[in-house]
Amino acid sequence: MKFAIAFALLASAVSAAPHIVQLEMRDDCVGKRFAVFAIDNSNTVDKQDPDNVRYEVPRKVFEKMSPEADKGAVLIGSWNEGNRVAAPLGPVNNLRWDTPAPGRGDVKADELVVAATTHIKNNVPEEFKDHTAIILLTDGFTVTDGGPTSEVNNAFGVKIARAIHDAAYEGIRVHWGHLNAQHDRRDVSFYNTASRDSGGFFSEINNGGEIAGFVDQVFKKGLTNKDEECRAKPQPEPSKQPETSQQPEPSKTPEPTKEPEPSKSPEPTKEPVPTSSCPAPVVSTVTEKVTETVKETVTAPAPTATGNVCFAPCDAPGAKPLTNVKIEL
Repeated sequence: MKFAIAFALLASAVSAAPHIVQLEMRDDCVGKRFAVFAIDNSNTVDKQDPDNVRYEVPRKVFEKMSPEADKGAVLIGSWNEGNRVAAPLGPVNNLRWDTPAPGRGDVKADELVVAATTHIKNNVPEEFKDHTAIILLTDGFTVTDGGPTSEVNNAFGVKIARAIHDAAYEGIRVHWGHLNAQHDRRDVSFYNTASRDSGGFFSEINNGGEIAGFVDQVFKKGLTNKDEECRAKPQPEPSKQPETSQQPEPSKTPEPTKEPEPSKSPEPTKEPVPTSSCPAPVVSTVTEKVTETVKETVTAPAPTATGNVCFAPCDAPGAKPLTNVKIEL
């Protein structure tokens, strides 16, 4: 019963949550990270970001960071208050800051970057210098109070590029979120190059719907130098299982030796039929005549192999009848 109640309470809490926070997946290689936001609150940026989108970006970034390991801070630059620390470096899930009133004058973006770099150097141990990042949110304009608006890709822009370069020298990546809701035609290549040279990401943020895309690209690029280093680190290959030694194939049982077939006895040599040297086949006649004239029994030796015994009719020329002769074969 207690389990059912606890499960019901958990389900109701989840359903009541406004959204589900999806933390960034990373391994232990990255360790601690420190992200400091430098937010422009000048007179010109108020026109380029009338919905205060720039103050929602830090929340989205901090939500994707580790609440146990990572820390963040928020600095806001304005003409009347200078570059103040709205939320000092601390755990990302405990940071709170206010949304100030629109500024009246200009904000020197180079000094805002320098202030963020100083805050990191004063609060982050040297061993974590490559675990740090600055996210600059500005419209890329500067204005003298009451004077003309000028673009950053001039002498003032050179100062910003130098400030970003100095931050990169300290191992800090600088990401630039370019606020440009009015879609002014400007050459952004100058500070685009500066931020990318530090290892950071540059993109326009024209409305609230583009926040998620910017944040995703920052993490895809690598929030800090350490992120990219760990991403490029080759993963150890899984240990291969030793191949099982192949068992030799069982020897085939030799086929039984066939018994030699008994050699056939040679057929007895047939006695050659002696060729008759008698002048004519007179067997029937001889038999008849002999039967009639035999009156005595005479034993005669068997004919030799070379001898021939011939019978002829008694009335043949030169024949002499034998009296009382009996021939046994």
